[in-house]
Amino acid sequence: MKLFQLALIPLLLAPMTAAAHDYWIEPSSFSPSAGSAVVIRLCANHKFPQCGDFDFPENYKGLQIAGPDGGSSRMNIPPSLESGAGGKWTAAAGRHAFTMQLITNHPRRGEVALYTTRAVVDVPGGNGTGEAQSGTGKGLEIFLDQVSSESMTLRVLHDGRPAQTTLQVQPEAGRKFTLNTDRNGQASMQPPVSGRYLISTSNQGVSGSLHCSIPK
Repeated sequence: MKLFQLALIPLLLAPMTAAAHDYWIEPSSFSPSAGSAVVIRLCANHKFPQCGDFDFPENYKGLQIAGPDGGSSRMNIPPSLESGAGGKWTAAAGRHAFTMQLITNHPRRGEVALYTTRAVVDVPGGNGTGEAQSGTGKGLEIFLDQVSSESMTLRVLHDGRPAQTTLQVQPEAGRKFTLNTDRNGQASMQPPVSGRYLISTSNQGVSGSLHCSIPK
């Protein structure tokens, strides 16, 4: 099985823009049936899970996803619309991930992925693995290695290398708590509740988040 290749959305924004909000990708379902239509929205807000307005700059290029068969389908989210506008994706069996990145130009480091946000969707019929092994190799990326109602294993990479950092874990119902990754960038936990989670972190001036769902 080929690994998922996740596309970038280059957005040339100043660093202060990314620091002002949490960003996340919100699929209409985290466990849709194969063949069903999934609406993808981009959200920005101070308080998860309320989806606030996401204003796109003029050079927004769209959202792209590739599946385990190596094929890809492009979803265009109109740049003139705020969050609530979305692309539609036809669900295929397996674990799929959507990625959005805010890119800025640094005077010494060149192009920097200032903020990376990912969402993982599990469609019945796949083996629930594979997604965690791929990424863009840029910015701060949080991967979902394993998830069930009893346990979750996460992995954080910074520019493709393991990152030892502190994760902020926010359930949609419940209090935020922290989780530390080890030198391999990994962390495990027993989820306190089921439902949606926004997991975020910052490291060396860049930030990343993961939006996922814990089954009952």
